Amino acid sequence: MKRSPLPQSVRRLVTAVAVSSVGDGMALVAFPLLAVVYTHRPVLVAGVVVAERLPALLLVLPAGALVDRVNRRRLMMVTELSRFSILAGTTALVVAGSGSIWLVYAAAMILGAFSPLHQSASAAVLPEMVDGRLLARANGRLGSVEVAGQQVVGQALGGFAFSLGKAIPFAGDSLSFLLSALLLRRAVKPNCPEPRRESLWAGVRDGLRIYGRQRTLRLMTSLIGVLAMCQGAVMGIFVLFARVDLRLTDSQFGLVLAVSAVGNVVGALAAERIYERFGGGWSLAGAGLGAAVSYPILAFTTSAVSAAAALTLEALAVMVGVVSSTTMRQSIVPAGLQGRARSVHLLVTLASAPLGALAGGLLAGAIGLRTTFVTAGILQFAVVVLIGPRLILAVRSRRVIDLTAAALAVTDATPRTPSFSG
Repeated sequence: MKRSPLPQSVRRLVTAVAVSSVGDGMALVAFPLLAVVYTHRPVLVAGVVVAERLPALLLVLPAGALVDRVNRRRLMMVTELSRFSILAGTTALVVAGSGSIWLVYAAAMILGAFSPLHQSASAAVLPEMVDGRLLARANGRLGSVEVAGQQVVGQALGGFAFSLGKAIPFAGDSLSFLLSALLLRRAVKPNCPEPRRESLWAGVRDGLRIYGRQRTLRLMTSLIGVLAMCQGAVMGIFVLFARVDLRLTDSQFGLVLAVSAVGNVVGALAAERIYERFGGGWSLAGAGLGAAVSYPILAFTTSAVSAAAALTLEALAVMVGVVSSTTMRQSIVPAGLQGRARSVHLLVTLASAPLGALAGGLLAGAIGLRTTFVTAGILQFAVVVLIGPRLILAVRSRRVIDLTAAALAVTDATPRTPSFSG
């Protein structure tokens, strides 16, 4: 049976995400490298990561509320053009010799502040661009090009470009945002949101209320949060495991991570068929179990090849879980609430990963690296067994959001029937 192709508008959106992701990957490598040019203090270099991620954590809920009350195409274009301007200015200052560690911090923070806007808007427009039967495939395509662009192509280009000139990767990233904006203009149709009288913070409360009233969303996001926490616990200390236990060189460590990124791409592409075959609940539970199995494999291996295989399995399972949870949420959340639903989900994952990394570091110091990996696997397995069956039953019962305009002051929140079964 021939499969229906994705609409041209979705293919343009995928192209825009691919271009932007390559630029993101270049900047991801170039920012810490540029920081080392200006300072060798470890705390200041490590602070670049905090500068990139803290604004997203603080602004993700207001960003979701804003996405639901403005023209999303315009917002996405403004976001991309703003990021283009910031990086173009950063490039000019670096070329002029006026750069400093504080410039790195400022650029990283501003870019981080725009990130949740673009992520929430992208997730919100997709359900209106494709038929529900193609939603999993569209999410899979977006996930695969985002990972391949950022983690494989972008990071490889970023390191090479920085070796040629420290301003080059930032110039490349700025151009990627400009091209993305042009593609988005043709891909996304402008929406006409209803005028809202309530404040932005009232919209934030509405987003939180969605999860209070919808059991399927609560179960799904709780499971994803635990999976993100366990992944953070393992990956936060993996560099120590690689250097001390596996005795990998810097280049070998980078190669293991690059190989594992292939699992992300394969998982994103395979997620569509897995989702269609087993449904959202089973797909997400299976992804959690697959990732849980990979952690004990790491704990008992002494081979870099086996470690790379375990990380590849984990990466594949993670992407199946990401695509499945995204498709589930988009399928049951009304159009006027997509931004807020996405923002709450994103907040949970943004908070869970660093908390997991902190817990993993503390556990590793107390019980050792390998025992920490086993502990993370056991915890994840137990949580999947506890939450997974309840999530599967909730999806099977086809429970949809029962939210009225009077309750949420949202006039375009007509519930839709889920397009998945599990």
